[in-house]
Amino acid sequence: KMFRAVVFALVSISMASAINYKERGLPEEVEWHTLSEGKQLSQENGKPTLVLFTKPWCGACKNLKSNLAGASSFFALSSKFNMVNIEEDSEEPNDGQNWTPNGGYIPRTFILNPDGKIEPSVSGPNSQYPNFLGSAQALEAAMAAYLANKDTKDL
Repeated sequence: KMFRAVVFALVSISMASAINYKERGLPEEVEWHTLSEGKQLSQENGKPTLVLFTKPWCGACKNLKSNLAGASSFFALSSKFNMVNIEEDSEEPNDGQNWTPNGGYIPRTFILNPDGKIEPSVSGPNSQYPNFLGSAQALEAAMAAYLANKDTKDL
């Protein structure tokens, strides 16, 4: 009887910690993960990981999320990546990498190579805030550029 209670408690805790990305305003057409899941998947499937930092109160983040809704070309590109969203302070990474190289602004996007290291070559249109990719088009451009550069390196 005690064993059942412990199992029930553990299952309840794990279910409670599951993140509802739809409630965050992220498109359901994309399979979202935590950072640790994304890195693990990357080791298994060899795909790069896109890490999108957002906050629930951030106006630019809300605009980006609504811009992603219905962005079919973004959905297609996202299938070539392990997609990660970090929104709550408790999710902030502490893996020794510099996730705020030019400030803690949001939204902030990084692409990790399959080894889990930040790709410094990925940047958006604003050189002062290179990790600010505030639209589906900016995300798509960075994702496509990374994939094109990766394919060139692989030849």
